[in-house]
Amino acid sequence: MKKHVSQIDFRPVIGQAITRVQKDKHTAFIIELEAGAIIIECSWRLVNEQGILIGYRDIIGGQYTYEQVANFIKGKRILNIVHTEQWSDLAIQLEHGRTLQLWHDSALYEGWQLSAAGGFLVVSLRGGAYDEF
Repeated sequence: MKKHVSQIDFRPVIGQAITRVQKDKHTAFIIELEAGAIIIECSWRLVNEQGILIGYRDIIGGQYTYEQVANFIKGKRILNIVHTEQWSDLAIQLEHGRTLQLWHDSALYEGWQLSAAGGFLVVSLRGGAYDEF
């Protein structure tokens, strides 16, 4: 099954650095940018050319912490973003060959939100749909 890349213009986010990584008291994994944020409530993994550096299951299993995730990505700039339409998956390419991959994994709940200054907002909706606001 072929995934189609969306035509969303991610220029408001490209070039921004990650300034903070945190976990809220409920479920969201929040990545703050210089002028925006990525709110993650779905499965994710951080990869490089050699393989998976750390993933969601590593965190919930207690082997890693969000502090360790921050050590991998804090200060890194976003080089490119690829969004596939079929299930609203997102690949955020960072400096130093790292990519944060998000894949929507719920039929009932939103998976992630990506925002930037100027009103830019993309949300993955229930069932893998998405919308731009």
